[in-house]
Amino acid sequence: MRLPVTLLTLLALVQPVRAGTPEPGYSDTLYAGGLSEPTALAFLPDGRLLITQKSGELLLLDSGSTSTLVTIPVCTDSEMGLLGIVLDPAFGSNGFIYLYRTHQGSSPPCGGSGRVGEVVRVTMGPGDTVSLGSLTVLLTGMRTDNGNHDGGVLRMGPDSKLYAGVGDTGLGDNMGGPGSSTNPYAQDLNELEGKILRLNLDGTVPADNPFFGQVGKRGEIFAYGFRNPFRMSFDDMTGMLWVGDVGDLTVEEIDIMIAGGNYSWPRCEGNLQGPPNAPTPCVVGTDVAPIFTYLHSGPSSLGTCLIGGSFAGAALGALSGNYVFGDCTSSNVYLATVNGTRDG
Repeated sequence: MRLPVTLLTLLALVQPVRAGTPEPGYSDTLYAGGLSEPTALAFLPDGRLLITQKSGELLLLDSGSTSTLVTIPVCTDSEMGLLGIVLDPAFGSNGFIYLYRTHQGSSPPCGGSGRVGEVVRVTMGPGDTVSLGSLTVLLTGMRTDNGNHDGGVLRMGPDSKLYAGVGDTGLGDNMGGPGSSTNPYAQDLNELEGKILRLNLDGTVPADNPFFGQVGKRGEIFAYGFRNPFRMSFDDMTGMLWVGDVGDLTVEEIDIMIAGGNYSWPRCEGNLQGPPNAPTPCVVGTDVAPIFTYLHSGPSSLGTCLIGGSFAGAALGALSGNYVFGDCTSSNVYLATVNGTRDG
C-alpha cells in the first residue's frame, strides 16, 4: 500500500530531532482534526477518506469535514475497539468494506471473558449509506480476554486475499491468557492468536494456505509466532508483506512474511531470549529471523513500542520505496532505507 503524499510528508522524517519536530526540509500538515482515537484509514477510489475510531465509528472525510457513516458495536476497554479497515478490490461495484473489531455478543457492555476479535464486512451503498444490517461476520473467535495484544490490522494482498494480524492475548510479560503462566497460543497451530491470517474475501480458507486441510492446524494461518502484529504493509515492488511486531521488555522487530513461517515468539523477542517464563529457550536461526530490530534502551534505541509502517510513494522522490515506521513511546517517525534486494 502506498500512502498519499499529504500523509507521507508527516511520516518521512529521518533521525528526528525531537518528537513532533520535522527534520529540515520536511513539514507536517493537519489532514483531519477533531477525531477521537482514530485507529485506521482507507482511501476511497474518488480520494475521500474512511477513518475508523476505537469507539466504533466509521467516519467519512470529505472536503475537510467528517461525518459518521455507521457505529459498529465494539468492546472498547484497554486496546480493544474498531481496529482495522481495508476496501474490497472491487469496491467500486460492490461497496464492500472489511473491518476488524473486538466484540462480545450484545456489546456493550463488555466485561471479562467471552470477548473476541472478528473480521466483519459492511457495504457502502448509494448516497454513502452504510447500514448495520449489512454487517456480515467473516471470521470470529480470536481471543482477547485480557483486552490487549489484539493486533487488528487488515491488509488486502496483491493476490486479492485478506490478511489479518492477530495478537497473542498476553498482558505485559505474562505469556498467557487469564490465569495462565505460559502462553501457548502464538506457537499453537490449532489456535488463531499470535498469527497472521489469510482469508478469501468471503471468509473461507484459501486452498493454497500453508496449513490448509491439515489435521489439528487452523487453515486460516499464514504465519505464526507473533506477540502483537499491530501494523503491516505490502511492498508494491515485491508483493511481500512487512509486519511490525510490538516487543515485550527488550526489543522491537520488523519481519517479512514467509508462508508457514514461525517468527519465534514467545521463545524469542527479536533475536534475543524471550521473557523468563517463555516455554522453550530461543535458538536464533531455527525460525524466521526479523529483518530489523532495535533495543528499548541504549544508544541505538528508537523507542519501546513499534507501531508499524508503510512504504513511501513515488511522490516523495528519493524516499520512494523505503519503509516508514513510527514508535509510540518516543513519538518519532523513522525512515528505514530498504536494501537492493528488498529483503531487509
